[in-house]
Amino acid sequence: MNKRLYLYGFIFSESGQNFTCKGLDGQDVYFKNRGSLSLAISDFKMTDFSSLPREEFLQYLKQHHQAIEKIMAEYCIIPFKFGTMIENQDQIKKIFTNSYDRIRKKFTLLQDMMELDLMAGFKNFNQVFDEIRELPSIKQFKENVQPGPTPDFYEAQIKLGKMVNSVLDEKRNAFRKVILNRLSYLSADIITNDITQDSMIASLAFLIHKKDHLIFEKTVEDLDRHFEGKIDFRIVGPLPFYSFYTLVLQKGDFKDLDHARKTLNLPEKADLPQINKSYKELSKACHPDNDSHDKDLIRRFEELHKAYQTVMEYMSDNNCSFLKEDFEQWVRVRPVERTNMVMS
Repeated sequence: MNKRLYLYGFIFSESGQNFTCKGLDGQDVYFKNRGSLSLAISDFKMTDFSSLPREEFLQYLKQHHQAIEKIMAEYCIIPFKFGTMIENQDQIKKIFTNSYDRIRKKFTLLQDMMELDLMAGFKNFNQVFDEIRELPSIKQFKENVQPGPTPDFYEAQIKLGKMVNSVLDEKRNAFRKVILNRLSYLSADIITNDITQDSMIASLAFLIHKKDHLIFEKTVEDLDRHFEGKIDFRIVGPLPFYSFYTLVLQKGDFKDLDHARKTLNLPEKADLPQINKSYKELSKACHPDNDSHDKDLIRRFEELHKAYQTVMEYMSDNNCSFLKEDFEQWVRVRPVERTNMVMS
C-alpha cells in the first residue's frame, strides 16, 4: 500500500522537537520546521476516506481531532481540513516555499486568539411550545379549521405548522440578539452555525483574545441570570480555529498557467524581473488610455492583467517554471475562511 504524509496543521513554533502525540492509526506526529512555523505531520497509508464504512471514517475523524487538540494544548495551530495528505518530503519543502509568508501573516492575527463555541437552547422547550400554541392568533386559526380527511384540512395543518415555526424563530432571534449584543464587544469575529434541534436557540463560534477567556465566561453567566435560567448555555473550547480558518492544499491548472505564459511572451523558465519587464512593456502597448473606444484593446489589457496575476500565484523564490513536470509538483496551502460571519 502506498505511503503518504498526513497533515494536521501549521504550528506557530520554531522547534517543537520535544513534542509527541499519536495521530491517525497510532502513528507518531512530528514537526517539520522553517523559521517561526512548523508543519505537524505523521506517516500514513494512502486511504480514500470517502469510500470507508461510516464507523471507520468516524474513527479516523476522531483521531484527527484528538491529535489537533493535543497539539493545541501547547501551540497555536491552524488545522488542515480532515483527510489532507501529500506524497513525499519534497512537497513539504514546496509547501513552505509557496505558503510560508501567507501562513505567517495569518498567525500574526491568530497567535493570541482562541475559538470558543457557545450553544444556547430552551431549558423547557415543551413549555415554550405550549405558550406558542396558546397565542390568540394560533388559537383562532385552529378554531377556524374544519377537521377531516380533506385537502383543505391538510393545507391548514401545514399553514399552522409554519405559523408556529415563525413565532418560534421570532423568539430565537430575540434571544440571539441579546446574546450577540452582550458578547460581540469581546469578539474579533463571530460565526453562526446551523441549529440541529428545535429546542436550540443558537450555535455560535466566537474568535476572542485569550486574555478575555474568563470575561467571556463571566458574561455568559450574566446572560444566564438575565434570562432567569430559562436558557441552557454550554461553552465548548478553547478549540482550534475550525469555524474560522481551515487549511487546504491548492493545486492549479497547467493550461491556465501555460496560457498566461504565452500571453506574457515568457520562456519556459523566468524570474521576477523578466516577468515584470514583459508585463510592463505589453501593458504599455495595449493600455486602454491609448484608445478608450477600442474594446479589443480593453479586452487585451484585462487578459494581460489576469495572466500576470496567474503567474504571480505560481512564483517560487522569485522564479517561475512553466515546465509541466515542475508544475505537477507545485503545491501551496490556502486558508479557507467561513463566509457566514456575523461581524464584518
